[in-house]
Amino acid sequence: MLFVKIGEGWVGTGVFKRLDESEAFSGTINVEVELKGIAAELRKRLALDATLSSETIICPLVGPNSDCNATNTVHVDAFLYDDDLLDSLVEDGKLSRSYCKDCGSKNTSPLNFVSHSASIPRLRVIFQEILPDLTGKVVLDIGSRLGPVLYGAYYYSNAARIIGIEISQEFVQLQSQVVQGKGFTMHLIQICKNRTMVLEPEYRAYM
Repeated sequence: MLFVKIGEGWVGTGVFKRLDESEAFSGTINVEVELKGIAAELRKRLALDATLSSETIICPLVGPNSDCNATNTVHVDAFLYDDDLLDSLVEDGKLSRSYCKDCGSKNTSPLNFVSHSASIPRLRVIFQEILPDLTGKVVLDIGSRLGPVLYGAYYYSNAARIIGIEISQEFVQLQSQVVQGKGFTMHLIQICKNRTMVLEPEYRAYM
């Protein structure tokens, strides 16, 4: 969940439908290249589904995604795999778009594709169209995972401070490697890893 400190309050973003990539990157080709480069490096270090054995992923019991389960759902991270890469995985037989409801029959249904990250087009829309000017503001990403919101905030905004909070030590290490490898200023992007943290009151209110 992404929160942005605006004045004395916080603004939280919701969940959005996947964008057609033709709508993205107008005038931001250098940022696209940088973010795709980060995604390419992360793909080398992660399994196809970009999940960790140490994670416990629980499907929702109510709401629009309550039909998701281990049989009909696959994890495909939208930051790591854009539409072209997704099509290539299907063509190469590494990923399927459907599953057999009755083994051995032609009774198939589409698989649910679930992403734990925002895609690069979505990051651009969040920071350049949905949120106001972030000059001098604080961006706080709770559950920063692979860090795409942090990188998006770095490239697409003028936020004074960008903070990622992540419980998983493995994900913290991945984010730290990206931050150090890209030369991001460490005072700008802070990656926190502890379950119990001492934060300023306005941060703590959202923990």
